[in-house]
Amino acid sequence: MSPILLKVLVIGMAVVGTLASVLGYASDRSKSYLVSKKQRITGVKFARPTILLVQYGTGLVSILSWTWRPELLLVPYQSAQMALAGLLVGLLGLALFRAARRTLAANYSPCFHSYVPNSITTSGIYRVIRHPIYTANILMVLAGYLVSGSLLSLVMLAMLVTLYVRSADIEEVALSEQFPEYRSYLASTGRFFPRFSSQKLEPSGIGC
Repeated sequence: MSPILLKVLVIGMAVVGTLASVLGYASDRSKSYLVSKKQRITGVKFARPTILLVQYGTGLVSILSWTWRPELLLVPYQSAQMALAGLLVGLLGLALFRAARRTLAANYSPCFHSYVPNSITTSGIYRVIRHPIYTANILMVLAGYLVSGSLLSLVMLAMLVTLYVRSADIEEVALSEQFPEYRSYLASTGRFFPRFSSQKLEPSGIGC
């Protein structure tokens, strides 16, 4: 692949990803996911600004790393092979995100404004992963790091993983209290990636 074509793909992917984030944010702001939901889950306090910082920051760093002065973005490498791998990882994350949102349908709510769903979703990708939307977002930020090579993207990736681990802890406790069958679902699925062996849960309960 020629350097010019790769540069166009990298910048194009970052622009498309940023636009998708803007549209997703506008959709979430409409709060259409609140239909028939009543019980709020108190999540991480600074979840929303953290997610916005990571989403827009990753896209911006990816663009600037290929158009501006990379040394100012703490870029340790700028490899065509790694950038191409990043594009593929980003496409995988985007496909996973769309599949998960489609499967959740009315049960969806974002982690920064989450509500107990009307029912437990265990079909589609949710048969093997409990939080595929979190996984998708992690993959897309990881793609930003691979594309740009910037340590700033790596820092934002660490921030996002930390936020999602804490959010998953809170949500799983709330869902276990609301839906008793969720306990067996916890034991048979992976949190962010598929689990290949079942986990035996103690009857005393689930903690954060």
